[in-house]
Amino acid sequence: MDLLRYSIIFVSAVSLSLAVVNLFFMPRDHRRRGVIALVLCCLSAAAFSFAEVALMSTPTVTEYGEIMRWAQIPLLGIFIGLPVFLRAHLNAGRAWLMWAIIGVRLLSTSINFLMPVNIYFGTITAVKQFTIFGETLMYGTGTRNPWILIPEFSLVLLFVFGVDVLLTVYRRGSAGLAFLFGGGVCLMSLAAMLVSVSLYWGLLEAPPFASLAMVFVLAGMYHQLKQGQTTAYELSRKENELEQTNRDLSLSTTELQNIKIALDSSSIVNITNAGGNVVFVNKKFCEISGYSEEELIGKPYRLTDYTVHPKTLLDDIWQTIQSGEVWRGEICNRAKHGSTFWVETTVVPFKDAAGKIYQYVAIHHDITKRNVAQEEAHILSARLMGAQEKERARLARELHDDLSQSLALLSIQLQSIGRASDTKADIKYQVAELTDQIQSLATDVHRISHELHPSKLTQLGLEAALRGFCREISAAKGLKVRFESFQVPRDLPNDISLCLYRVAQEAVQNAVKHSGASIANLRLSTEDHHILLTISDNGGGFDTSPSSKNRESLGLISMDERVRASRGELAIDSVLGAGTKITARLPLTN
Repeated sequence: MDLLRYSIIFVSAVSLSLAVVNLFFMPRDHRRRGVIALVLCCLSAAAFSFAEVALMSTPTVTEYGEIMRWAQIPLLGIFIGLPVFLRAHLNAGRAWLMWAIIGVRLLSTSINFLMPVNIYFGTITAVKQFTIFGETLMYGTGTRNPWILIPEFSLVLLFVFGVDVLLTVYRRGSAGLAFLFGGGVCLMSLAAMLVSVSLYWGLLEAPPFASLAMVFVLAGMYHQLKQGQTTAYELSRKENELEQTNRDLSLSTTELQNIKIALDSSSIVNITNAGGNVVFVNKKFCEISGYSEEELIGKPYRLTDYTVHPKTLLDDIWQTIQSGEVWRGEICNRAKHGSTFWVETTVVPFKDAAGKIYQYVAIHHDITKRNVAQEEAHILSARLMGAQEKERARLARELHDDLSQSLALLSIQLQSIGRASDTKADIKYQVAELTDQIQSLATDVHRISHELHPSKLTQLGLEAALRGFCREISAAKGLKVRFESFQVPRDLPNDISLCLYRVAQEAVQNAVKHSGASIANLRLSTEDHHILLTISDNGGGFDTSPSSKNRESLGLISMDERVRASRGELAIDSVLGAGTKITARLPLTN
């Protein structure tokens, strides 16, 4: 049974496997040099082990000497790879010792090839047999080469290097690694020195089996392999995670680019820092404002037209966004060359990880054309209502001047007939009844004429017209209507007076017809360059939700259109069972 040969072959196979596996898991970082040195050491150990097996089977003196000569090359690889690996992997062992080992071994190998036989034997006199465990092995005998001291000195240096590694790593607190690597090198070099002294100095006649001393180092190399595999697995996993992250990032970047393209093509975008200075504007912002990017970046946002907006607008916006809320509204801006443009704006504050606002993103949509269309619609509506009022005035004049006077004349004539002494009693009764009907008709014609165009409004002003209207409604409809006014100018513009009169007329008539109210209050006052008309009642109220059909009432639509045409605002506050309050607020100057 070739137990010793198989043991050495096993060492060779393990060394070769370690070399191949480490080549497969070769890292790409700073550890690459150490792994290359480890692979060199393992390959060299495998080759040297095969050379020792060949020595144990060689029968001739010449072959024995040549195998020993060429076996010095893999030995050189071991003496280069091992110290370089320990220095790179553990950052231990003095550098000058490493270079001394490599230098002495290079010298030894060079001298080996200059010798007639090799660096160990001056002459080989015979190849003898050696039997152990029933296995016959061959070994050479002869005269010792005095140059053998050089390779043996390299073993001493390797031993000292191993001790240095052991102590350095041990002091760091890694006792396991210290004894595994430093102790393994010490044991290997000691075993190799014992074999060299015993065999080549004539103390023992036996085959060389120095490769078995590599077992001490292979344990450390196996540890490195396991660590390398674990590291490679972790690196592979992290690399896969990184690739997935890069794919997700690439997808997110593409999505962001698409969103940016969509925003740039449809929206006006600017970004300001926490201090209010512009840090970004897109191309569409520059196009509509007329300013270049250089004129805007680093400066406060100053495009708002304060001839249209109150001075408090900016304070309102800052108060909202600095509290972390989103501000939405319509703003009129003034471009570089003086033209104005309207935008529908949304300002969103952005916070950092600490919750502190670091920038504001404003997205604007150009609504200038829409506002112009609305303005034209308001103007058209005002013109239509003006034409309507003119037509009402014409009809009122005709009713008052022609029909009403004719009816009055007819009534007088009938009264004169009724007073005639020769008229029979039944004729007198019919004439009296007809007179009452005609007088009632005349009253109705007068009322219709007044509703079509209130002459008091143009003659006496809004305050007097509303006061008279309230008296007439109270007398005619049984609804108690109270009127009060505070600091109302006497010279109100005709369009404002007419607008408020029609709103009051429509609101009170709705209260009479639909609410079942017993009391209604009208209040006319001024506030902050505006005139306010408030109509309230104690009726049944109605549903004012956007989905309610009440919103489609012609009366409500008419009031809203009138007020909007005069640049005003109409507010309707009604609760079922709790009455209704309508407020019209119009500017005194346009």
